[in-house]
Amino acid sequence: MELYLFEDLLKARDEPELKSSALRIAEKLGYDYFCYALAYRRDGESDPQYFTLGNYPEVWLDRYFNEGYVNIDPSALHCLNSTLPVIWTHKLFDARKVVDMHHEAGEIGIRGGVCLPIHSPWLNGAGLLGLANGEDTDKAVPHVVDRLGASQLFACYLNEAARKLLLPSDMAFEQTEELTARELECLRWAAKGLQAKQIADRMGISWTVLIKSHSCR
Repeated sequence: MELYLFEDLLKARDEPELKSSALRIAEKLGYDYFCYALAYRRDGESDPQYFTLGNYPEVWLDRYFNEGYVNIDPSALHCLNSTLPVIWTHKLFDARKVVDMHHEAGEIGIRGGVCLPIHSPWLNGAGLLGLANGEDTDKAVPHVVDRLGASQLFACYLNEAARKLLLPSDMAFEQTEELTARELECLRWAAKGLQAKQIADRMGISWTVLIKSHSCR
């Protein structure tokens, strides 16, 4: 994946332009659908609010939230408590209460894919980027793994672009600093599929320092 495709997200001037750029990246990664979703709470309110951007069918999103699937979806629940991506498998959705949900999603072409957690210091909540296609859930796994690095970079850039362009002010804390040159360099190497030790070697630092001391700063 060329880095300019991700940087185009930051150049979007409105929601349709951002959605178009994001869909182009999703298609390059081999996915039919993407959904950037955040759950957040306003001050004084107990019920969460939701923000979504993507091309998941509206009929599915309406059913997903109206039926309370967000409260049982194992991939969404994972993203609330982890920074690690969760790759979809049949085993992930084999609990009795989510089998029907997974089957319904498959009927409209949402079968194989991945959810990438989104946790930001400015966000009063948590979210995810879901990427999906119509391939059988387990058969899609090698494809998902092969593109995982670029998919994670997609999540980072889309989250930053949405924060600056679309998100309601009451779901965010104070603005944070921009990425440093070294952080951007780390992301570029990660997008090319390099592991932490390989990135550290290219940057001339210890890979243990890179991980434990956040030396990408």
